Amino acid sequence: MQLKRDTDYALRILSCIGSRDGGGMAMPEGLSLRSISSLTGVPKLSANRVCRNLEHKKILFSENAAGGELIYRPTEGFYERTMRDIIDATEGSFKLLAVFDKKTTLYRKHRTRLEKMQEEVESVLQKITLKDLSEVEKR
Repeated sequence: MQLKRDTDYALRILSCIGSRDGGGMAMPEGLSLRSISSLTGVPKLSANRVCRNLEHKKILFSENAAGGELIYRPTEGFYERTMRDIIDATEGSFKLLAVFDKKTTLYRKHRTRLEKMQEEVESVLQKITLKDLSEVEKR
């Protein structure tokens, strides 16, 4: 299984915005698409698409700055958002078993194990938050 490039972009963008919190004392400040692109290396068109998806999932919100440029800011509860939330925002769903033909002997024989694996992976992703990722980055 391989995640989309947009998931990498989303993590770069959220990490960049999350690192701008003034030492953990305040909500992170927002950034323009131009700044996001420059600071993360994500192409501006891709940053725009990813930020819109993150906004749709209420991880970021946008507002117009002077000159009409969009500024993306974190929503309340930003640091509690999980890897699962981010993957859902960029991938649409996270079903490891979606590629399996459910009618095959292999799948029917190992269905319970495979479904348990899906649950375990989802559980781990649900435990890793943006706060955890920010703390790792600051070490």
